[in-house]
Amino acid sequence: MRTEQDKKVMSLLGSRMRALLGEMGQSDRALAQRMGYADGTIICKIKKNEIFPHTDKLAKFGDIVFGPGLRPNMDWLFTGRGEPFLPVAASPEAACNAREVSG
Repeated sequence: MRTEQDKKVMSLLGSRMRALLGEMGQSDRALAQRMGYADGTIICKIKKNEIFPHTDKLAKFGDIVFGPGLRPNMDWLFTGRGEPFLPVAASPEAACNAREVSG
């Protein structure tokens, strides 16, 4: 059974996920396939706060590049801090690689 705190967190995450999905401009079906789901009904359920994706699906979501070289900012998704989207070059892997090369 979900507590009131669980419901609040779920609602915040769901609303941020809806915002990201809306701005990505992809159909539910196309996005579902890119995240590894069979069809778009799961994306519809995510938008309605009925479910939240499993961590493996969230990892795929964070790696999706769309439009002008942007990807979802997972920190914003979970905390609301920062911008909803980041340039691909700002990925944690790219930042880590840059430190290794320069260090």
